[in-house]
Amino acid sequence: MKHHPDYLARKECVNHWYAPARIGLFYHWGLFTGGGMTTADGHFVPLRYKTVEEFEAAAPSPEAIAKNLFATARRFGAKYVNFTCLHAADGYAVMFPTKQPEFTLKTSKDYLGAVIEESARTGIRLIIYIPMCSAHVNAPEGPYMRGISNQREARSLYGRLVEEIGERYDKPKIGGFWLDGGFTEPFLDFPAFIKNVFPEAIVNVNSCTFLEVKEDDFSVTEFLDSAPVPPYNRPSALTKVNSYCIGAPPDDFNEDIPNCASWWYWEDRGPFRKEIGAKEKPYLDNPNFLLKQMISSLGQRGQWNFTFGIPVRLDGTLEEKYHPMFDKVERFMRWGSEAIYNTTGGKTSPIRPGFFHGGGFCSVTFPRENPKICYVLITEPPDAAKSGYFLVPPGPDPYAAFFTNGLEPIRVSDLRTGAAIDFDMPGGMGFHVRDMDWNDISEHGVKVLKVEF
Repeated sequence: MKHHPDYLARKECVNHWYAPARIGLFYHWGLFTGGGMTTADGHFVPLRYKTVEEFEAAAPSPEAIAKNLFATARRFGAKYVNFTCLHAADGYAVMFPTKQPEFTLKTSKDYLGAVIEESARTGIRLIIYIPMCSAHVNAPEGPYMRGISNQREARSLYGRLVEEIGERYDKPKIGGFWLDGGFTEPFLDFPAFIKNVFPEAIVNVNSCTFLEVKEDDFSVTEFLDSAPVPPYNRPSALTKVNSYCIGAPPDDFNEDIPNCASWWYWEDRGPFRKEIGAKEKPYLDNPNFLLKQMISSLGQRGQWNFTFGIPVRLDGTLEEKYHPMFDKVERFMRWGSEAIYNTTGGKTSPIRPGFFHGGGFCSVTFPRENPKICYVLITEPPDAAKSGYFLVPPGPDPYAAFFTNGLEPIRVSDLRTGAAIDFDMPGGMGFHVRDMDWNDISEHGVKVLKVEF
């Protein structure tokens, strides 16, 4: 089997640090929105700060914001942070005192610089978010960018901004760039342009699922086509072209980035009108939902990453209502991180991810350097009513059976406790486990079997 040179070049780039990292935190929307999507009186507030002076009075310490942001990321084991340098939703406000005269909102304090230095100090990588459009340049209070009326002018401005970032800061401290907006001419050369300035950087393009531009290292999955099954299993809802004419993402080179709150500018108009808080409801109703979503995204396909699109406050901390679900992820990562870091999804593993015999649901990961180990992350237990079939009637103790394509495990153990698990292989196609205690799924959100071949 021969791989195309462009594929191999992309693989070499992402393998440097991005693929092993697997999980990140996305600081959404830009600081001028209040940080993430902080709410007031139950409603999302766009562009909360109208002037730089008002914003900097609310955020007087870039260093404090940076420390809180990376402490939030470290809390659940994120290996990188996506930070919004400027976003259309925050008035294209630049988070450092840029010399580009077109931007009408640019801070006098160096928020980006503080984030870069905190990233270097903690070892948590930094990816800088930059849009690729000028769609929201005009506003009732005036244009956010002077002299920018089309995409070609925007491309020139963003190119100069990237060059300025490269001149102003230490390039090795910047892990990559996350590009958003319409990926068409004249922006098709933008990933190559960035790599010319930052040769070691990762470049992600939002929803570019076809990877036709070889300098685009990773696609990003934001929009779903249908309702996931189970509800947290986003890969199940990414099987065909969706309403944005975005194709199903590839098995490799993809980042999944759900956000648990609606976009603020879709809350009160158009076909996307939603009940306030509807998207975050499953996360708040079930503290295990976020953990299960992360596990399914990382364990259903191939080399995917998962970035937490959870609203973060202006100061880099979490709102109190999100703490229970982050606590669940944090506790799992204390004992289950070996099934996450430096792994790939189980689509090509001997054990099939998804629904298994017995009526349960699992994801599968395996170490990128050792495919002889598989981690079976069971997020839905088997059901006694579904465990029987026409030869074996249902019993009080549900069993779980996993296809291995005939490969016989050397050992099966409980990852959390280390205890060996008895198994058999009737018929030789896969292994069965019986009389299992499934309480880990309700208590910890997941039960993990470590299967060694």
